[in-house]
Amino acid sequence: MKKTTGAIIAALALAGTMVGAGVASADGWGRGHDRGGPHGKGHHGRMAAELMERYDTNGDGRITQEEIDAVQATRFADAAAGGDAVTLDNFKTFWLQEHDERVVRAFQRLDRDGDGRITAEEFNRRTDGLVERLDRDGDGALSRVDRPRGPHHDRRGPQGDHERGERGPGRDAPPPPPPAGDAPESAQ
Repeated sequence: MKKTTGAIIAALALAGTMVGAGVASADGWGRGHDRGGPHGKGHHGRMAAELMERYDTNGDGRITQEEIDAVQATRFADAAAGGDAVTLDNFKTFWLQEHDERVVRAFQRLDRDGDGRITAEEFNRRTDGLVERLDRDGDGALSRVDRPRGPHHDRRGPQGDHERGERGPGRDAPPPPPPAGDAPESAQ
């Protein structure tokens, strides 16, 4: 039980320590990592906006440690349901309340036709044909050899054309021969 309570408190503390990174992004610091992505502001921009909304209690565009401490005290009291510690059941309830908007957005992403219901087709849309898309060696199953490789996991790179399931020589293959005219002097 002590390990569980410690893990819950650590999770709450981690949420509070993310403030520094988020605040830096809120004023434009660290924009190199905030590229926007397919969904708008990008992860860091959204996180910074959420942190400013949560902790900038006086609305001055800055977050002080006093504001953080006051908000965290209220959040802990909510999570602990008035007690002196957070139980797993308390944390589940607290987490769902804190992430309600994300849960709704995730539901809406799956509900492609917007009718308020997720059909089996909508639910399985992301995994339909998954093996066919990722099976690089063509054996009809996913295994370690099908994992992306290379520095950026490009669709096309040293391991071949991933779209067609082709594989390059792999890590254990001998190096390719030098281009013509670049033979070592001892071979000339």
